[in-house]
Amino acid sequence: MPAVSKSVITKTLFEELEKVEGFPYNSEELYGFLKETDFKIPKKSENIRATSAYDCFLKENKSGKGFGDNSNLKDLWTLIKSNPDQLDKYQNIANEINKKKGLVGSNNAKSSNAKLISQLISLKQEQSTLHGKHFEIKPHFYGKKPHTSTNNYKQWKLSSLKFPPNHVLSKNILAQYKIDDHFDQKIYTSAQPWYNYISTHMTHI
Repeated sequence: MPAVSKSVITKTLFEELEKVEGFPYNSEELYGFLKETDFKIPKKSENIRATSAYDCFLKENKSGKGFGDNSNLKDLWTLIKSNPDQLDKYQNIANEINKKKGLVGSNNAKSSNAKLISQLISLKQEQSTLHGKHFEIKPHFYGKKPHTSTNNYKQWKLSSLKFPPNHVLSKNILAQYKIDDHFDQKIYTSAQPWYNYISTHMTHI
């Protein structure tokens, strides 16, 4: 369960104090007193939230009920993510909406993170070249955990299927591949063809 924010705790406390019989201050006065102390409450962000491809997908496919009542949407979204053309359709809609919000130059966190990692990898390659080291051009791994058995298996499988490293396999398809390849997350030794695949055949930070 996520931690409760300071602002929520403070608001709840002040509202309860107001209900105490004989308590002489209201919430507005209490906030005034709070401003005179060293207790800081983070200000609410005034940034406009960027619309994502997933937001556009939900808007088009949601039946008007809660997400839990649309159980088929989860599998449908997984299939769309594995289809670049379909995913681009929703991303383009989101980009247009973000332009209207004045977020023309905005990128989602994932793409920004990928761009940063790509720049760091390029810098790493440049440094190796400057020091006279031969640096083989390899595909980039943008994930955070290049040494886990699961990530190494995924990248090995994508490569064997001739897919790019950022391709997303649907949950059901990946599960079937794992069965076919006898993948076991707990067993990770040099006997598996995906052992240390990322470190050996890819570039990562």
